Amino acid sequence: VESNGQITYGVLRHFNFTNQLTTSPTAGTLQGREEENTFGVFGDLTLSYDDYLFLNVQGRNDWTSTLESDNNTVFYPSTSLSFIPTAAFDGLKSNFLNYLKLRGGYGSSAGFPPTYTTRTGLALNGNLFVDQNFGNVTGNNTSTLRGNPNLKPELVSELEFGLDAKLWDNRIGLNASVFKRTTTDLITRRALPPTEGFSTEFINAGELENKGIELGLTADIFRNPDGFNWNVGVNFYADDPVITKLPDGVDRITIAGSATTADARNAAVAGQPYGVFLGTSVATDDQGNLLVNNAGNYIPSTDNDQIIGDPNIDYTANFNTSIGYKNWRLGVDLAYRHGGDVYSRTVATLSGRGVTDFPLPRESTFVLPGVNNVTGEPNTVQVNATDIAFNNWLFGPSSFKVYDGSQLRLNEVSLSYDFKKSSLKNTPFSNINITVLGSNLWYRSFNIPETANFDVNVNSTGQGNNQGLEFFAGPSAARYGFSVKLDF
Repeated sequence: VESNGQITYGVLRHFNFTNQLTTSPTAGTLQGREEENTFGVFGDLTLSYDDYLFLNVQGRNDWTSTLESDNNTVFYPSTSLSFIPTAAFDGLKSNFLNYLKLRGGYGSSAGFPPTYTTRTGLALNGNLFVDQNFGNVTGNNTSTLRGNPNLKPELVSELEFGLDAKLWDNRIGLNASVFKRTTTDLITRRALPPTEGFSTEFINAGELENKGIELGLTADIFRNPDGFNWNVGVNFYADDPVITKLPDGVDRITIAGSATTADARNAAVAGQPYGVFLGTSVATDDQGNLLVNNAGNYIPSTDNDQIIGDPNIDYTANFNTSIGYKNWRLGVDLAYRHGGDVYSRTVATLSGRGVTDFPLPRESTFVLPGVNNVTGEPNTVQVNATDIAFNNWLFGPSSFKVYDGSQLRLNEVSLSYDFKKSSLKNTPFSNINITVLGSNLWYRSFNIPETANFDVNVNSTGQGNNQGLEFFAGPSAARYGFSVKLDF
């Protein structure tokens, strides 16, 4: 690319030229640059006693250029203690109990905001407009991101207790952990009303508390390296992230990047799980009855800050197994997620317009449960399937586009072969492995119309704090691979 017509001497950046080939009419300026400096000091001390009691202490201090000098440093310590009873007490170790470890620890870490978030930026526009003499007029404009000079690093601290065990000649492995994780001064990008003159800013948005449990089990059902062997593994994980505190005078913060106010959006709401969906639901009267208009359709609530869903998954469970016979090995990995709401424009549109299987008989009429918003009498107006699809699902309350995200997924299947050592004697290789594999091969979202073939892991907002939001995103892809590994 090239640009010509330099505006300010010495600034060799494409935005500083009147004729730019790095500007897109749809994407804006395609060139960007960020600089960040981070400096850290780290210490680690490990002590052990008689190979059964272990203590580890760590400390770290970081400095970052992404914060102002008053807030740009943070210290975070960590410590852990583990005890192995099977090594400490004679006789405890047996053919059944081969190994037992008890552990506890406290850990902390820090998070810093992206670059250039503490000060409002000023951009140079080399092509602001053309004057009446066809001369190019340059100009400056402030960023839509308002700088926050009081921004501080966020601190994450976690307390965890657990155990690890091996049983029955090390054929069975068990591990269990419970934890409590607290995030203070949570860094969140929030949306601002247009009256502020800016669209977004980064703030420290209070505290987030997350409690959880993780369980793991491995088992060697058959163990014969020279013949048939089979092992399985199961993992279970569940957590509950809750916003415990927000800045004074604030009860909810929209997480920027979610969507327009016409759709659902993620938010941090005091006392609620992190990232709950805000949007419109069906309006109700003082008695909680659903309100229906004279045409027989539901009325959206005037308040689009209703909590209409929770994208946080209730729990996940993973199952993997490996079956081997001599030089062959077959591996399978399955994953199940329970719960975790998804706001999907794709599913609502495909179903509402009848592109996929329509869940209602098209030739029938229906009376929606509720009361008339004017008379307060029970609704008796009949509507057809098209009315329900268009006036309620597609263009009605946001809550009708929220689906439960429970899903079973075939994560991966692999088949590998290791050449026999005897066949490699006259080659320079000590081992040759050939593997074929496929990932994301199949999934079933149980509470979404099957013919929509929708993957609940699709996220339209990309990487970041947003989750569970889908606005006509592309489908996920199955992947297939082949590899050859050569050891000399």
